[in-house]
Amino acid sequence: MPLLPVKKHLQGLLYIWHLTEKIKALETLSFQDDILKSLKYRKIEHRKHFLAKQIILRQNNYFSHLKYLSTGKPVLENGQFISITHSGAYVVVTINPYPIGIDLEQEQPKLQNVSPKFVHSKDYFVKSNHENPYLWLWTAKESIYKLIGQKGLSLKKDIIIENIDVKKLTGHALVFDKININLFYQKITPSYILCTARSNPSSQDTIF
Repeated sequence: MPLLPVKKHLQGLLYIWHLTEKIKALETLSFQDDILKSLKYRKIEHRKHFLAKQIILRQNNYFSHLKYLSTGKPVLENGQFISITHSGAYVVVTINPYPIGIDLEQEQPKLQNVSPKFVHSKDYFVKSNHENPYLWLWTAKESIYKLIGQKGLSLKKDIIIENIDVKKLTGHALVFDKININLFYQKITPSYILCTARSNPSSQDTIF
């Protein structure tokens, strides 16, 4: 399936690719240099993620402005902000005039198994009875991690999820006990959730 129609998203743009193509089909759309770089990934799924991301960036003229910080965080040198995520059959790229972080995740049992590594006792949503609390918490914390882009940031200790409203698809978090983060959710499919993290403009404490 080709790239889905570009969506307006929080004053920016959201590119979503539902990957149903075979790897050969993606290679026909790719630069030779990207094909060679994709070979470092052992799994075909990961190669497809890489190629789809590169195609999005190149076809929309972002690639020449892109660089990666030592932390691995992607940045654009044209004054805009970028965040990239992928999971299963989807690759998502967002471009925004403000600092932003996104994370896409597919529902899976392993999140509950690893929850002691990222869930804090103060996390609001753990107290709810929603059937998928770990999926919502994980995407929130990962999107915030990508927004902050700081080495040593602890998902469990430094990021506290104060609220998630599953009906309004919004939430709020606090980082380092002082930085306010707004959360915005989208259900890409019934089993895929995308979370976007953006700093609260009213917050005086920021590291961006």
